[in-house]
Amino acid sequence: MAIEYKKSDLVTEDWSGTVSDDFECVLNTLNAVLSEYGADTVDADYLRNNYEKDPLVYYRKLGVSDSRENIDYKFRKHFKWEKPKPLAGAKEALRTIMDYGLEQAIVSTHHQKFLEKEVKEYGFSEYFPNGNIIGEVIDKAKELERLKIGRDKVYMVGDTWVDMEAAKEAGVIGIGVLSGYNSRELLEPHTDLIIEDVSELPSLLFNLKNQ
Repeated sequence: MAIEYKKSDLVTEDWSGTVSDDFECVLNTLNAVLSEYGADTVDADYLRNNYEKDPLVYYRKLGVSDSRENIDYKFRKHFKWEKPKPLAGAKEALRTIMDYGLEQAIVSTHHQKFLEKEVKEYGFSEYFPNGNIIGEVIDKAKELERLKIGRDKVYMVGDTWVDMEAAKEAGVIGIGVLSGYNSRELLEPHTDLIIEDVSELPSLLFNLKNQ
């Protein structure tokens, strides 16, 4: 059964851990940066359970006191050797959402250059025809508030408590996914809607539309 959304409705998606499977890439890159500073490295459980809104705060907690610019430079240097890939089912999900008539946007803390490169390499450019590929976002609530102007309904799909709190602050609908950077225990208290991964998103949107 087809459903018709208003053209002004928007689905915003976080990138890392929501659409892109780059957890191991980011973990390896993070540890390479920490090693450069002589700081202790971290494991996957630590990364999933100690997520911060601002990555700089994360580095500070791990004993790195350098400037944001220098840390970002080192992160970009190491990350370029990694090779992320789309999460299973992501392409089909984004295609179905587009077929629903919904506009889509990416709102991510991921570096803009890497974000644009990955969208193109994954073959996902057609799902964001209006160029709504927005990276290096620290304050996601502010970006969501900007995007929702003139729209009837906006969804924020993300894998972290930061995404879900940003959705609440901006007054949009938050949908958490368990495929990325936060454990269920960390994510669940911040949202009423949770799916395993983005492949389940079209069905959820269908159900929400037809309730």
